[in-house]
Amino acid sequence: MLDLKSMSVEDLLNHPVISVSRRPEAWGETANNSFLIRGQAATGTGATVLPDLLRMAPNLFVAQKSSSEWAINARGFVRTNGASNKLLVMVDGRAVYSPLFSNVFWESTSVFLPDLATVEVISGPAGATWGSNAVNGVINIQTKSAMDTLGGLFFATGGSDENSAGVRYGVKLGDVGAMRVYFQAADHQATRSATGAKDDYDPWRSTQGGVRADFGNADKGMLTLESNLFNGWYENDPFPLTSARGFDVLAKWSRQLTADSDLWIRAYHDYTRRDLQDLLIEVSHSTDFEFQHHFKLPSGDQEVLWGADYRIPEDSANKTVGFALLPQNLVFPLGSVFGQHEIWMRDGEFRLTTGLRLEHNYFSGMEYLPSVRLAWKQPQQLMWIAASRASRIPSRLDAGFYAPTATPPYTVAGGPDFTAEIVKAYELGWRGRPARNTAITATLYFNDYDNLRSVEPNGAAVFPYTVQNKVKGQSYGLEMFVDWDVNSWWRLRAGGFSMQQHTWLKPGGADTEGGLGEASFPDYQLQVRNSFQLSKSLLLWSSLRHVAEVQNYEGGNGIVPAYTELDMNLNWVAGPATEVSLSGRNLLDASHPEIGGLTARREVVRKVEAMVRFKF
Repeated sequence: MLDLKSMSVEDLLNHPVISVSRRPEAWGETANNSFLIRGQAATGTGATVLPDLLRMAPNLFVAQKSSSEWAINARGFVRTNGASNKLLVMVDGRAVYSPLFSNVFWESTSVFLPDLATVEVISGPAGATWGSNAVNGVINIQTKSAMDTLGGLFFATGGSDENSAGVRYGVKLGDVGAMRVYFQAADHQATRSATGAKDDYDPWRSTQGGVRADFGNADKGMLTLESNLFNGWYENDPFPLTSARGFDVLAKWSRQLTADSDLWIRAYHDYTRRDLQDLLIEVSHSTDFEFQHHFKLPSGDQEVLWGADYRIPEDSANKTVGFALLPQNLVFPLGSVFGQHEIWMRDGEFRLTTGLRLEHNYFSGMEYLPSVRLAWKQPQQLMWIAASRASRIPSRLDAGFYAPTATPPYTVAGGPDFTAEIVKAYELGWRGRPARNTAITATLYFNDYDNLRSVEPNGAAVFPYTVQNKVKGQSYGLEMFVDWDVNSWWRLRAGGFSMQQHTWLKPGGADTEGGLGEASFPDYQLQVRNSFQLSKSLLLWSSLRHVAEVQNYEGGNGIVPAYTELDMNLNWVAGPATEVSLSGRNLLDASHPEIGGLTARREVVRKVEAMVRFKF
């Protein structure tokens, strides 16, 4: 029988995660505000794209801008157009943010959801752990080992908004190896205009395929080889048609050296090409080499983790119209060394974790990213305090955007002196288990930002504008979620956040957006999810969410109204290898906006879909 049950509180607290400390540890022991989504949630919720699955994380703001575009971030700082450059996203350890403007193209970031293992969502800085751009959070997406996906699987989805299908087949390779291949395709309908009218503004179509092989065991060494190919077409009428394609290749070797020591080495290459018809062709390559060594000291109460990473991004921008990225072709290496030390005191009652990453990037030079975290463990509860520093390093658009042409006179003359954006963050957290069937996590935080991006006029002459760092900011708030197993067949999850964000100009600053360019984030968000195991073969899931109004800045102020929506999914295990589901999303309104400026705002529609999936 397929596993559709929601994770119990006991399972959740003991489930291993790696994103907080770069090594496996039980989620209940992590001194950080992290949220875990396991792969089975895609089946239980009816999610067909990653952003819909990420709505489960109460510490994330997820807003759909168009059929193929989403704004996703934690703890503030999202632009009206949906861009959020302070969130690091990884797929099997491969960073997927764009070197063009440090954002994530979510329409090109996908996995075969039936083979998804876990999604670990951290809100808060993790620069010492994962490096640059891990400023407001980290999303670590991990797929299953090929050894866990033997045999065949087919799914098909059809409905009012999407038609998709996919197939995967896995085989054993000898006694200690396995390999799988997959292919999937999707056709998404357009969203609606601000008036709720149907049109052909932004349909989205994509195909994707890949292969993964895993060999060996922990004692003698494990090798993972993985590759994926992607191709997509996106319309945003009357804007240019966009096509995107790319591939990635990854290899990772790991070994348990002794009972108290392990090592892994990873390398990957990532290629993408984005063609905005009659506007821009961008081609990027990124090659990355990383290793990590973890060991316990002889005293037994201390652990050390250290490693290094070297990345070689290469980006070219051709056939630009109305602007230029200079230089047109650029290689901008990024290298770092990192270390982390943990010590347990008073028989494990206290744990002190200190970390430091020294990272050098092409644009702003050396960045130091320290963190310190003290955890206090008591029966059925864990408290922690933390302080850290993280950076968002310059992107191609920050440093090299020139308009209207590649030669003077300019209206915008790049940002050659643009430096890294910096956050200093402070956190107080608590995770408790007031009853055997209940777990609560609550986190208070304060983030202090400096050197935020601004577009500055050239004194009295105004032109040319240059990109500089003359905005400061702060955000503070509370994040909280509760997991409650009401009984053996009913599980309730609830959570959300309350957040305040303030930005202001530094002395001499005259930002064209008044420092408000990243203000599109709600003051609060709430959600309640229920899973009802109606019978051994029938699961009913529902999610009710409320999102406060969202400011936008588009040459003036405006508001995206608050909204409340309901998602539901009914799963039926029709046989030992077959399941059928019926899902509805945004059931309370025919359509509603979630983010975007007044002139081109789109509305997300109510949709009903059916899915069939079977193993063979």
